[in-house]
Order: sequence, then structure tokens, then C-alpha cells
Amino acid sequence: MNTKRLVNTSPDQASDLESFIASGENAAILNYYNFSILQVEFSTDKTLELHFTVDNLINDYLDVFRENAEKITLTDAEKRKYYYYPDLLSYDIYGTVELDFVIMIINGIIDPKDFNLPTIKLLRKSALTSLLSRIYNTENRYLQSNRYLNNLVMPTG
Repeated sequence: MNTKRLVNTSPDQASDLESFIASGENAAILNYYNFSILQVEFSTDKTLELHFTVDNLINDYLDVFRENAEKITLTDAEKRKYYYYPDLLSYDIYGTVELDFVIMIINGIIDPKDFNLPTIKLLRKSALTSLLSRIYNTENRYLQSNRYLNNLVMPTG
């Protein structure tokens, strides 16, 4: 790791992954579930409650995420390190594996098996935290309503 380069690299000037990671700030720990629209179903015998995601609010704000993302070229070593592992990249950048879904969504990837890109679009920690906070605050009433209504769903009969 070239510390001198990292220290002298302004966050706005980072063009490689190493300096991009080093220039960021702490991100809030958020996850896919917090932004998911859920549905609750019950097993046929009404003894098992199943929660599953119907949609995720990040998809509604995809244009905003992509507008704020920066294009980063990965070195050969970084390509090998993160090959099929967006969760590892998420951990290295954001300090949590929980935000791998954001990296995948921004880059148009659905399956980690497709995570093999020479260049990648990423949000800085501070930008991601800011966007996720604004979305959560804007959509909180809708998310809470979704959770509340689904908690009221009870098996009939």
C-alpha cells in the first residue's frame, strides 16, 4: 500500500480502488432488509410465517445512485480478490458486507457469479450514507406501514 499516495489523494481525485477506499469516511450499517418491501405468507397449516422481499426501494432511486457513483478501474490483483465477491468489496469499502447489494444494483448485476468487472461504479461511504439516509427518511412512513400491515396479517380459518 502506497501510504504517501493515499495521504495526498483528495477524495475527489481518487481514481483507483486503493485510494478510493482510503479516502472515504465511516458508513452507517444498513442492509437490504431495511429498504425492502416485505410480504408475509403463512404455510398451508398456518403454523409457519414466511417473510419475503417483494421489492427494494433502492431500485426506485437507481438513477440517483448511478449519478453519484464514480467509475473505478480495478488492478489485476483487485479483480482477482473481488472476483465473485461483491460482499468482500463492500466490507473493504463500507465496513460491512450488508451493502454488497448496492454495489451490485449500481453495476447492473443480479448474481455474484457475474461480479467480474474491470471497472466498477462505486459510491463513497459518505455519499452512500447520505443517499441511504435521505431515502430512508423519505420512505420511512411507507416502510413502517409495510411492516405494520404485514405484522397484522394473521392466518384465517
